[in-house]
Amino acid sequence: MKQLVLMAFACVSALSLCGQVDSLTGAAIDSLQSKTETAPIETATTAEGSESKDQIQITPRSRAKHGLGVGFGINGLGLDYGYMPSEMIAYRARFQTLPYDIKVANLEFSESYVGVDGKVNFTNLDFLIDFYPFKSSFKIVGGLSYFINNRLESRGYFTESLNLGEFELSPDELGDVTISAEWAKWAPYMGLGFGKAVPNKRVGFGFEIGTYYGGAPDVRVVATEMLSPTSEEEAQLEENLKSYAWIPYLNFRLSIRII
Repeated sequence: MKQLVLMAFACVSALSLCGQVDSLTGAAIDSLQSKTETAPIETATTAEGSESKDQIQITPRSRAKHGLGVGFGINGLGLDYGYMPSEMIAYRARFQTLPYDIKVANLEFSESYVGVDGKVNFTNLDFLIDFYPFKSSFKIVGGLSYFINNRLESRGYFTESLNLGEFELSPDELGDVTISAEWAKWAPYMGLGFGKAVPNKRVGFGFEIGTYYGGAPDVRVVATEMLSPTSEEEAQLEENLKSYAWIPYLNFRLSIRII
């Protein structure tokens, strides 16, 4: 009987031990699975954090590239738009106009008095490239210009009668002389200056000096009445004005950054 009790106890102990082994084995497996599932989440989180840091570090600060300018100088008033894709190059489109009239009366001439009416009419569009060789405000400018108007005109006339001994000629009988000069519509441009097309700050200031090559001007002389023979001097006057092929440019510019 005692032997049967001992054998029964041994069987129960063996079964209990097997149950504990199974429990420990299951717990170990569950622990390993839990670690395996949580590890990728931590890695992913770390990877995302690293990626976010990299993105913050490499994101560059955008530079302003667009600007507007207002200019004034010997060529009149102007407006321009500038685009600056880099520190060394800028592109500009410029409009400027110089409508100017002058009237002078009662100039003494050969014991009589004459009047002079002058007109200056320059309006042009410029397409320019600014080159900054030292990445500073100093620039070399080149481009092409289209002149909508580029005409100089002067009209001379008598303001009172002219006495010639026994004869007296009225201003209408004497007539008038009109001289005009006009350059080519398209003209290359070159210049030097200081000032960025798009300022680094909100507002900038600069100046530019240059020249247009308009070629020899086309000269016309129109005379009426007793002054009609003056028209014959047209060819000689055109020859004398051949050296005026270069049109000077001097401009001061106030610019603002818009983007």
